[in-house]
Amino acid sequence: MTPFDDALYQVLQTRRYDRLTGRTTSLRDTIAQRAWQLMDSLLERFDFTLSGDSAVRPDIIVLLFMVLGGVLLGVAGIVLLRMLLATRKAEVHDLSDIFEELERRAYTVAELLHLAHQAHLTGDMRVAVRYGYIAVLLALNERQVITIRPSATNALILRELQEKDPAQVPSFAAVADTYHRVWFGHKPIPPDAYAQFTTQAGGLIGGEGASHAAYA
Repeated sequence: MTPFDDALYQVLQTRRYDRLTGRTTSLRDTIAQRAWQLMDSLLERFDFTLSGDSAVRPDIIVLLFMVLGGVLLGVAGIVLLRMLLATRKAEVHDLSDIFEELERRAYTVAELLHLAHQAHLTGDMRVAVRYGYIAVLLALNERQVITIRPSATNALILRELQEKDPAQVPSFAAVADTYHRVWFGHKPIPPDAYAQFTTQAGGLIGGEGASHAAYA
């Protein structure tokens, strides 16, 4: 063994002896000690201190971090549950709010398209998509292809379309999907997607609406 190797061996042996006798601490123990000191200093600000043998302090720290992690997971779970419920609501959404609005206001299809266009000009895309969607419903209702009633859902409307005008099913499904994503999901809609939405809506409206296929 060379003098250098012998010296290195002696240093390593000394460090190992120091750790075993407690003269120095391992990295894990050092981190635990620092975490304990930080936790203790934070609790002291609230006039609350922890006491006990230093040997069990790392276990207390682990417990505290587990509690904190549980709280964070709980909050994340609540947020996720609310997102899932919102999505579910969009899927089974009925027309009760739209029905009430149409009952209060004797809209025409042209008026609804104009409201959609004005909302688009002001940058309120949620409202623009909503009025475009309502214009489609009203036009189909006036042609007696569907029946607007409070309990109706997109599933029922698609079933009616399948029976009376199956060729319109893909376009209406796309329009309804855009409406739900933008209105309920608060998703942004790019200009090209909105242009596609208005074209599909105009095709479903037909007649007067056909001249408004690019009403945006």
